[in-house]
Amino acid sequence: MKRFLALLLISTTGFGELAILNTFNAGELSPHMDARIDFEKYKSGLRTMENFTVLPYGGARKRSGTEYIAETKSGGVARLAPFSVGVDQTYVMEIGIGYIRFYSNGVQIQDGGSPLEVATPYGADDVFEVQLAQFADTIYMVHKDHPVQKLQRTTTAPTFTIEEVEWDYPPVMDENLTDITLTPSAITGSVTITASDTLFTTNHVGSSWVLRSPYDDNSVSLSLNADGISDELRIEGDWNLRTVGAGFEGILKLEVSEDNGATWGSFREYESRANDLRNYDRSGTESEIGVVYRLNFDETGDGGGTAYLKSESAYLNGWVTITNFISATQVVAEVNSPLGSTDATDIWFEGAFSEERGYPRTVEFYENRLWFGGTDYMVNTLWASKTADYETFQTGSYDDSSLRLSINSDNIIEWLLGRNQLFVGTLGDEWILSGGDSSTPITPTTVLARRQTGFGSKDGIDALIASDSILYLQRQGRKLREFEYSLESDAYKSSDVTMLAEHITKGGVVQIDDQQQPEPIIWCVRDDGQLLSMTYSKVQNVYGWSRHITDGEFESVAVIPTIGEDRIYVVANRDNGRYVEWLKPFEIDDEDEAWFVDSGLEYDGGDAVSVTGVSVATNGTITISAAETPSDGDSVRFSDVGGMVELEKYTFGVTNSTTTNFNLLVGDSLADGSGFTAWTSGGEFEEVKNTFTNVAHLAGQEVNIFADGGAQPAETVSTNGVLVTDEYYNHIVAGLQYTARLSPMYIDTVSQAGISYAKVKTPYKAHFRVKDSGRFFYGSTTNALYPVSVRSPNLPAGSPVPFFSGDPTTKTLEIEPSTAPEFWVTSPEPLPLELLSVTFFTKISEYE
Repeated sequence: MKRFLALLLISTTGFGELAILNTFNAGELSPHMDARIDFEKYKSGLRTMENFTVLPYGGARKRSGTEYIAETKSGGVARLAPFSVGVDQTYVMEIGIGYIRFYSNGVQIQDGGSPLEVATPYGADDVFEVQLAQFADTIYMVHKDHPVQKLQRTTTAPTFTIEEVEWDYPPVMDENLTDITLTPSAITGSVTITASDTLFTTNHVGSSWVLRSPYDDNSVSLSLNADGISDELRIEGDWNLRTVGAGFEGILKLEVSEDNGATWGSFREYESRANDLRNYDRSGTESEIGVVYRLNFDETGDGGGTAYLKSESAYLNGWVTITNFISATQVVAEVNSPLGSTDATDIWFEGAFSEERGYPRTVEFYENRLWFGGTDYMVNTLWASKTADYETFQTGSYDDSSLRLSINSDNIIEWLLGRNQLFVGTLGDEWILSGGDSSTPITPTTVLARRQTGFGSKDGIDALIASDSILYLQRQGRKLREFEYSLESDAYKSSDVTMLAEHITKGGVVQIDDQQQPEPIIWCVRDDGQLLSMTYSKVQNVYGWSRHITDGEFESVAVIPTIGEDRIYVVANRDNGRYVEWLKPFEIDDEDEAWFVDSGLEYDGGDAVSVTGVSVATNGTITISAAETPSDGDSVRFSDVGGMVELEKYTFGVTNSTTTNFNLLVGDSLADGSGFTAWTSGGEFEEVKNTFTNVAHLAGQEVNIFADGGAQPAETVSTNGVLVTDEYYNHIVAGLQYTARLSPMYIDTVSQAGISYAKVKTPYKAHFRVKDSGRFFYGSTTNALYPVSVRSPNLPAGSPVPFFSGDPTTKTLEIEPSTAPEFWVTSPEPLPLELLSVTFFTKISEYE
């Protein structure tokens, strides 16, 4: 009796509910969110989202596949990075072990049949830590263990060069505060520099040093009573030109030489005439070092007096590069800018960048200066070049002088990013630099550094700008943070955009980049080889994460802006090698553009050609006439032929081809058309193939095939890299299979009967709405799924199935009752799927 009453109670309390999921733009949520049905994004989230991207409008779109481009050099580790000179001149750099190679529009750039390549000093452990800053055709590349490199596109052909930067004036450390003096053996050429105490190491070879000497004889004079030229005078900083006497008659020229007096140019001219004799008192500033001035007078009449030219600086600077180590107190150096004296001086500056002191970790262009930051020795120091002179780092008090400053942080600088202010990320905190406010430029006398947040950044990974925010990876490599201004606190804050998907970065992220078109997406490479994407639209409050899995491991990603869609390049480490590939466009204009295999290649036989005539000789030889003809050895397939329908039953070989006609083969013999019906009119043919020899990178692999508008049976590439298919195809895309999978959060409903949470639920029907999609599968588990056919019943047998938009027909589900039933949608075939909504019809039962 008790059992009967219980059954009756279940029966009478059972009811059906609808659960409509019409947005998935919260992406994959953390397993810790499984019970948060009260949270606003629970309903739009997913427990699993693999090989789908989140659409900001709400839907989920299966990611496009990748096209194979080339193997990395010797199959070695490589990192991708963009080199974009506007959206119409874009390149991808493959930065590998000791080299850089280049790609454009999905093609590896060649030089005489070999990959175009430049040599670098970077090893396998370095390539993912190199940071870059680009201005026009030039990229400055930095790494903490290597000298700064300058990569330039020298022609639009294109050609590239790379070299270690040769400073016009080097970045230096603070002034010497010890009693050690330096004594050079000469002021030019190759010199010996002797220190008064232990100072040098072998690691100083290649480093720069600035020596400052007292400027005792810092003026020259010239009589203005006759033509003449004064002695030469080195000037650094301010100068003054003054004439005295009754007034001269003639032209006084102030001349300048930048090559130590080899050539001279007139800098300024001062004229005085007989009817207007005058004297001058003028001044100016010389911001370069090693520049020589002189006075040159052309007399034109009576008059007289004296001209005096004076350097206002009490010191002269010269700098050298150490070329050879002799001992701890003596080195050989090459003079780059003439020294002021051979006397001993304790006023000297050691170069900031060297093997001894380390090299900068980060680089950025900001306010028309080149900025470097964070060496191993000076972890919290920034160096900024002279304005518009990116390789001159001579500090001074002028607004355009170079500057050096240290922020009040004990953490090494990891990234720099310039917007309306200069943003600085260190290993432990985040800062902004400005001239006092966002509208005041930074100068040596107006610079303010303010600490904002204290999360810290991952070593070796630059920050990026996306959707008007700065995104950076926190130092553990697990949290992606959004650095943005808070009006409430009048300061910047760092929000965690992985908060709802903390699991998504498991193992750590090694590289990030951002895409803007067609959708704003942040791409991240995870340490275990998964590729992550976060659809990112702050305005719409969309932070939708998903994971992308391939046959192998993703190791690098780079996004290249173009006139159309931004293009995504990847390095994938697969069974047969390590390859550079790129994702095909997300938006498909034509069904033939469908590409849903990885590391794929394509054969396209071209458009169909109209037949203009068919004749059959008495011996049965068939001659086809057409305005365009295939080549001998090709294969063709006919359709829509009037009369001679036998042509449509076979795939023929081509022989005896001319510009106007060709004969048909069956096997190695001429086709015999003597028994065919007569041709009346029309028809067309297209070139087809069943043997493809360009897939050596997939040797021995099973490949999925999309051909002639539909998914075809999988085939295996031979061990020698040849793919032979059972059928002939005009257009074929073949590559590695991948599966797009998603599973919504646990099904729960809210109705007049209350919340279904913790009640027994039995989904018995699923309804879908899709856009431009092929066949897919659904069900309760990933190994027992129902197919969803999008084929129209009126479609002729054998015809390609057009991609479908609308509500496809589904079957009744068989799902075990559960308080937390799972549901899956998968797309394992090389077909598109854009899922707009899922509606569940669910029975809800309550036990008492």
